[in-house]
Amino acid sequence: MKTTTRSKKATEVALLKNDVAGAHQTWLKKNRRATLGDLLAFLQDVNDDFLSYDQDDLLSDYIHGLGYAAEYLEEWGDVYDEEGESATFGYRQCNVEEDISRVEDLIELVGESFKVKRLGKWKKPLPTK
Repeated sequence: MKTTTRSKKATEVALLKNDVAGAHQTWLKKNRRATLGDLLAFLQDVNDDFLSYDQDDLLSDYIHGLGYAAEYLEEWGDVYDEEGESATFGYRQCNVEEDISRVEDLIELVGESFKVKRLGKWKKPLPTK
């Protein structure tokens, strides 16, 4: 029973590490000495940036005046949503909140002082049927 529990936890850790590594590749490259706690603090700063704007405002209208949020948006490569429309602050804030949740979940399993360089290279997940 313990082996199954350990195996399940190891799988959960591996999946979360890969998700976090994939979602924050640019930030991780710039911050190789950082910890998961540092990444969480960055994401919380991004969330605060987003909260200072109306959730219906278009990112493209404010991109040049953003602080941490602009760095976060580098991961997306653009400021558009899934339909190709200019994304709103509210739309991307949902992404930030998901990212914060994933990092918090990983911190619960490996600790806040876990070095991000130990996340490993992102591996594209296999398609599910």
